[in-house]
Amino acid sequence: MSLTPAQLEATRTTKAAILSRLSLPADESSWTYDERAAYLEAFAAIIQAAPDRFGAAQRAVADKLAASGMPGLEDYTLAEKVGDFFAEVGEQAEAINPLSERNRGTAGNMLFLAVLVGVGIYAAVLAQAHQSALRR
Repeated sequence: MSLTPAQLEATRTTKAAILSRLSLPADESSWTYDERAAYLEAFAAIIQAAPDRFGAAQRAVADKLAASGMPGLEDYTLAEKVGDFFAEVGEQAEAINPLSERNRGTAGNMLFLAVLVGVGIYAAVLAQAHQSALRR
């Protein structure tokens, strides 16, 4: 769903007015989270004040933002960091443990291969010993 020329112009002028009012740089990549939140909240308020100037998708986003507000940054405590660390350590241990459910098929194949190699070496040593005994 594309915007009409009038809706595009309303979006441009609204953005310019908000940038000027909030003293924000035009480069959005340099904004902090709080600056982005203030910009979006101001834009949503303008869209809700004059919804006929904007497109349906813009009105839907503005309504959603007005209803729920900007989500805050997550507060990531030290306990959560430690918990995540040990959860990741457990996940890595599970990935390399040959007897884990995830690796059981591979471990079985490797064990079978090791037994075959061992039997082959034993048979070769036994054959060599048998030939040495026959030569005497």
